[in-house]
Amino acid sequence: MLIDPRAVMQELQLPMLARDGEGDMSRRAAVPFDPKDAYKLSELLAYSGEEFVEIAYQAVLKRLPDDSGRQAYLKAMEIGSLSKIEVLGELRKSPEGLNAGVVIHDLRMRYFLRRMRRKRGGRVLDFILSVLRVGELSRRIESVEVQLAARGDRTERRVAAVVDDLRKELRQQISASAYTLRKSVGRTEGEVTRRMQELATRIEHIDAGFESRRAGILDEMVQRLARHSGFDSTAGATEDELSAMYVRLENAFRGSQEEIQRRGQVYLPYIAAAAAATGCRKTLDLGCGRGELLGMLGEHGYEARGIDLNPFFVDENRQAGREVTLGDALAALESCEPDSLAAITSIHLVEHVSVRTLVHLLDLALRALRPGGRLILETPNPQNLRTSAYYFYFDPTHRNPLPPPLLAWMVGDRGFVDVQVDLLQDGRFVPETGAVAADVPGADQINRFVDWLSASPDYAIVATKPLEAG
Repeated sequence: MLIDPRAVMQELQLPMLARDGEGDMSRRAAVPFDPKDAYKLSELLAYSGEEFVEIAYQAVLKRLPDDSGRQAYLKAMEIGSLSKIEVLGELRKSPEGLNAGVVIHDLRMRYFLRRMRRKRGGRVLDFILSVLRVGELSRRIESVEVQLAARGDRTERRVAAVVDDLRKELRQQISASAYTLRKSVGRTEGEVTRRMQELATRIEHIDAGFESRRAGILDEMVQRLARHSGFDSTAGATEDELSAMYVRLENAFRGSQEEIQRRGQVYLPYIAAAAAATGCRKTLDLGCGRGELLGMLGEHGYEARGIDLNPFFVDENRQAGREVTLGDALAALESCEPDSLAAITSIHLVEHVSVRTLVHLLDLALRALRPGGRLILETPNPQNLRTSAYYFYFDPTHRNPLPPPLLAWMVGDRGFVDVQVDLLQDGRFVPETGAVAADVPGADQINRFVDWLSASPDYAIVATKPLEAG
């Protein structure tokens, strides 16, 4: 399918980022059109919607479309009964089109194949069409990428301009607020400082929000480009097929549910301490998978909820009587009331997400926990050479391993306290690789390598939300 960059930009609603006075980007002036006696097919396919119909009439019939013709072709393209190639072919073979005699290179064969495919179908014609389209599709995708990159640059400049305006406005608000606070009776210098810090924090949040929006727009542009290019067609596996395959992968390599539940017992003391400190027994497990931890927490009297993206895992948990929601971890945390949970657990999830998503997850977790609540993040330990070089890649959805000091620092940097690293070996395969005697040649280097081979395969970060001051 041909991709219209203008339609992509309209679907993404990029005009919402325009500042007052700049106007709606979706309202653009009509593209001038000079009729010729011959065209390349790609010249005409570059247009879409009503504009395409008007250009097609002017190019092929050398006149503007009548209302009935315009509406008929627009409706046919909307419901999929005619493609743009077929519209051009119908106009060209009409008596008026034959009389006009306009030459459209590549149209005759493309129109013939499209009509044959629509009338008779067949894998042979599909194959022929796909071969003919490959080169042209590659060129068009490159063109679209250039256009989208240019539009992305303009979008980024507009976002930057909006951010600058907001910064100026907020700086003015800060100045006005500081002046008012200084003149207010009974306001101390400490209160003024606190208000200014709050306003500065608002600026940071606005910056982060615009950056997130910009990244979201660019991601959506790429996704829509892929969809409109046919890259997510029925040729690949469906989401349900991939979800079912992931369940089989977990059952093959993750270990039995009894073994995983036994590993999770190490977290019971932390969760018990969190429940005592918060006076709350509500917990949330992010990416709960088969629900081993949820089952164990339920047996110990906790109000344990889970969230997972895999519908098969969700169904399995619900059949076992567990409270599990289908969705992603960020949405689940955003839906939580502030200060509502005693503990948040995440077993082998953080290695699946980007740095941006991880930071957002930590911020939302800090908001959802009660003061004194615990955050538990378990993940593969790259200090173990077998894990980082081999076992980590048994899950094709993993992104990258996170060294313990790095993840611990990130958790502390987002506001958690008492951050500790627990190296986990219980219930996990750790080969018995003994150190060699000190008098063996090269013993120092060999034993360092042994340490890397025998390090704990997993580790957990356990951290606490600080108690409220005063």
